[in-house]
Amino acid sequence: MKKRNELSGVILLLFASVLLISAVMLTSSQRGIDQSHYEKLDGGWSVTINGTPCEQTEMGAIVFPLVNRGDEVVLETILPETIIDNPILVFYSVHSTIWAGLDGEEIFRYGQERYEEGKLVGYGYQCISLPQDYEGRRLSLKLTVTEDAAFSSFDTPQLYDANWYVKDYLKENRIPLIINLFLIVFGICVIGVAAVFLVRLRSLQWLKLLWVALFSIGIGGWSLCSYNLMFLFSDSLVSKVYMEFSLLYFLPIPVFSYFFVEATRTKSRLRKNVYAVIMALQLFFTLTAYVLQLTGICHFPKVLRFQHILIGMMALYLICMFASDIRHRRLENAVLFVGAVIMIFFAAFDLLRFNIEKYISMSAGKRYVGMFSIGVMIFITAMLLDFSRSVARALYDAAKGEALAKLAYSDALTGLANRRSCEDRFDALDADGEEKQYAVGVFDLNNLKQVNDKLGHEEGDAFIRTFGEILQEVFASCGLVGRTGGDEFLVILDDVTTEEIDALIGRMQELIAQRNKEHQNWNLSTAYGISEHAKEPDKNARQLYKLADARMYECKKEMKKEAAR
Repeated sequence: MKKRNELSGVILLLFASVLLISAVMLTSSQRGIDQSHYEKLDGGWSVTINGTPCEQTEMGAIVFPLVNRGDEVVLETILPETIIDNPILVFYSVHSTIWAGLDGEEIFRYGQERYEEGKLVGYGYQCISLPQDYEGRRLSLKLTVTEDAAFSSFDTPQLYDANWYVKDYLKENRIPLIINLFLIVFGICVIGVAAVFLVRLRSLQWLKLLWVALFSIGIGGWSLCSYNLMFLFSDSLVSKVYMEFSLLYFLPIPVFSYFFVEATRTKSRLRKNVYAVIMALQLFFTLTAYVLQLTGICHFPKVLRFQHILIGMMALYLICMFASDIRHRRLENAVLFVGAVIMIFFAAFDLLRFNIEKYISMSAGKRYVGMFSIGVMIFITAMLLDFSRSVARALYDAAKGEALAKLAYSDALTGLANRRSCEDRFDALDADGEEKQYAVGVFDLNNLKQVNDKLGHEEGDAFIRTFGEILQEVFASCGLVGRTGGDEFLVILDDVTTEEIDALIGRMQELIAQRNKEHQNWNLSTAYGISEHAKEPDKNARQLYKLADARMYECKKEMKKEAAR
């Protein structure tokens, strides 16, 4: 059954993965966007880098060695005669200041002051407003590179109608927007749930849910930056790049923390030590990157390679950990394994593609949109399925333990307290000393042998259960009701007077008479004895029990004499 549930979870995860990937691929193109809203400015460019002209004139074909801090790049073209209402130039800049002019007249400037102060300039889409009479005029873009290894090509600029740009961009990226906003809102809600359970239950099991929530919020925010969707909330490229890198350097921490139990619940010291070393390196790197950025010593992009290396180390560790568990048949969370493998695949694909495009194929100036967020969505689903499985197992174990404890202290036939439970109650009463006022009642069920002999043991069991139900109904609100033997019962009553005890006994006799009317072949009756601590203050609980038992036998003798007359 356990393996079948795991297989069902894996199938469900794979099915959800196919649906998600299909949805993103079908909706991530520009199909449905009106071509009259924009025009790509691909041809007719002249580009010079530090005074050296590039031979290519088509923007998509211009590739050059990676430029570094302080390099000067100039792009010029003649704007087309195409008439675009409310024209803006949409240009993707990467770690560069920008000066834009028409026929030598300045129309836009960005980032110069931050560059001179040694601050991070950022990257993303620049929307440069153009006059309505832009047709046929010379556009000049002068860039000063602000970071080393910044870019080696350009994303094709677009001439766009400002009234349609935001609408079309959102239409093009609607699925990533929905997914990432969902991840953020979901994570915020889950943090509240995790915090409540952590405080109330004080169980580290709920830390896993906290890691899921933090990862969900972080990856949602990071992916909004990656898809350049942060302009919906802020038009500051600096805020966007700070948020993107801060989250990128933080996110491995909750992900790796999620696997703490799996990594340390083993006899292998190597596995534990490697986990500790990688986590320590990630914590040290994250803190160091933040400090270096805040002090201006080194900007976030400068240390990006180190984060890529750490992510690779984490991915390799998780793969080896899962492979070891599979080999030793210890893999209990196949769903989490599949989700992690899918995320690692997407992460590896994106990292490989990013570094190839930046350092080998030299196309790092183009807007890079990865598929990592898809893998993350799948992985978060796997984490939730795994967490649900863990919680279900914990609840099952707790319920099982509670049931076993109940069996240990309960009578199997009647559900009343058994002798062990009564003994524990005696110990507790004696521990309270003289201040506790209570009474002990011993009851012996008459005629059980006759019922068993004449009507059978099944009817005898019903006979016993019925008497137990009567005692429970009458005395349970005042104390403990137990069965100490075959036909012997015990009640321990808290803070009751003699008058209250007499009233309870009267109620018991009424119920016995009522049951005898319902079962005329039973002749249900009981002999009993009561002892009160208030009247015997020098006796402890067990001595009161013996006194009540003796009184019960006296009652039984009197009942036999009455029956013989």
